[in-house]
Amino acid sequence: MKRILTQLLFVIILCGASHRVMATRADLNGAQKGTLFAGEYIAQEQLHIAAGDTLFLSPGVTIYFKMYAGIAVKGTLLALGTPGQKIILTSYKELQPTALDFPKPADWNGIKIDKSSRSVIMSNVQIKYSTFGIESATTEPSIQLRDVSFFSNGLSNLTIATNTILPSDMLVGDLPVSLCHGENANTGTNIANVIKKYKNIAGIVAGTVEPGEYCINGTLTIPKGSTLTFKAPCVVRLTPHSSILVKGQIKTDGGFSGTDAHYAKKPGVVFTSYRDGTANDSARFGPGAGDWGGIRIAAGSDSSVLKSVRIDYSAYGLRLESGAMVYAEEIDFGSHNGLLKQDGLHDVTTLPVTFDQ
Repeated sequence: MKRILTQLLFVIILCGASHRVMATRADLNGAQKGTLFAGEYIAQEQLHIAAGDTLFLSPGVTIYFKMYAGIAVKGTLLALGTPGQKIILTSYKELQPTALDFPKPADWNGIKIDKSSRSVIMSNVQIKYSTFGIESATTEPSIQLRDVSFFSNGLSNLTIATNTILPSDMLVGDLPVSLCHGENANTGTNIANVIKKYKNIAGIVAGTVEPGEYCINGTLTIPKGSTLTFKAPCVVRLTPHSSILVKGQIKTDGGFSGTDAHYAKKPGVVFTSYRDGTANDSARFGPGAGDWGGIRIAAGSDSSVLKSVRIDYSAYGLRLESGAMVYAEEIDFGSHNGLLKQDGLHDVTTLPVTFDQ
């Protein structure tokens, strides 16, 4: 029996080894599966992960993509880097940049996730100089991004279904983003229940949101020259790929919504996951980092005022772009957001936080 088990283990090792690519700067073409071990590779053309196949990228893998190359995922992509050995997906031009031919946005396609894909899990990955970064055709696959950075991508950084969560003009740079989708098998049912239970305020909105509970399924946009005020107590639940884009002014009135068990004041206005406080909350299916996009204060927007606010379970929390002005007082970022940086420079993980920029 011991001999049989040894032979079986040897066969398994040989089968796994048949997919190993170990040469430095080996060329990659067409269909891909198995394991790429630490080293440099050149994608000569579009790479495909077929349905039922799995491609595993080991820590320390760097893939240089030539023009029109990228990764099309119908199966499973596992790119699991570490803080010390990141996985880098970038332009071929980074190998030998010249004054006339240097790496730039849209040098290669990006990662396109098909609606039939089983799962995509990425951690400690940098995606640079692509056209669309990561683009998923649907929210159905299990998409988990942990500490994934985007730099100088052309059209967008991260798109889920038809909603761009991180557009290219957000200049995310080397800041890590965490996003988890599809961990709950009943996501569609939960979204339908939230929309049915709470008024959806997505769209182009200005005026006043009265005290109560609401949902945002899509993007809520405050246009330039307009103000949207949230009056406490107010809870706003956002569905996957939903976000708030402020081109005008967002305000909260600074009220509170009672006290918790320790007699601490609860924030008056809460922006949170559609799964937060639902009947399906549990360790497995409860809310998680990246359940929704975040609040983006666009460059050139009017000065905003955020008082007594909690922002939780988002992909990037509160994002201030260049020149955006916000007075913030007693903002609680919880402990579940994927990106806790208010402008890419200042850490706002200390709770509560007050800043005036």
